[in-house]
Amino acid sequence: IAESLERLAKPLDAAPYRLRAAKGLEDAVLAQWSRERALKALHGVTDVALLEGLAKEFAGDPAEPDLMFDLAEARYAAKDYPGALSIANTLLQMFPDSLVTPGAQSILRRAGAREKVDARTIGVIVPLSGDYVGYGQKALFSILLAANVFGPDEPQGRVRIAIRDSAGDPARAAAAVDTLFEEDGIVGIIGPLLSNETEAAAPRAQALGVPMITLAQKKGLTEIGPFIFRNSMTNSMQAKA
Repeated sequence: IAESLERLAKPLDAAPYRLRAAKGLEDAVLAQWSRERALKALHGVTDVALLEGLAKEFAGDPAEPDLMFDLAEARYAAKDYPGALSIANTLLQMFPDSLVTPGAQSILRRAGAREKVDARTIGVIVPLSGDYVGYGQKALFSILLAANVFGPDEPQGRVRIAIRDSAGDPARAAAAVDTLFEEDGIVGIIGPLLSNETEAAAPRAQALGVPMITLAQKKGLTEIGPFIFRNSMTNSMQAKA
């Protein structure tokens, strides 16, 4: 059945049959091959009901840790953060040495941070050191003024700005997304300022589900995902204007 479904380009439908076949195979190598083929098809699937059913059906099977991990990711994608936390915690307790342990730990950090989001906190990633410090400082001052940080409003009504210095370094900009998300509970990010920083940082924001408004001009940056926006004109846009 699995092979027939795969020939019809339906690997997801074939995956449960592959897992069931693996349980009945005496050849350990062939069983592992069948299992890995199924798990590859299921990786990234967001159908909670499907994954929950498979995790229950294959409890005690070598595929169980991977199925639990995929289920936790699916619950996270569905914004069921308590559910994702519960499954990831159970996974770590049951299979502390599994290959998916680092992924489960990541879910704990992400889902835990999601439960602590502060709707008034905005992250800012700009270069405040290095070759582009002048541009970064101007951008930061503009953001602070727009956020009324220096205004007369009551302190409790103001937006809180959490700032990270990217130093013009793409790797540092990407790391800043994680620290803002996990440590500051930001609701969104303004920045980065440079195109190469955004190319590194935007996929992280997209994966975490954090809206990012980049200040970079390069075309195509918003195509990284639906959480990525731009507040600057590309060269082609300026030419048309």
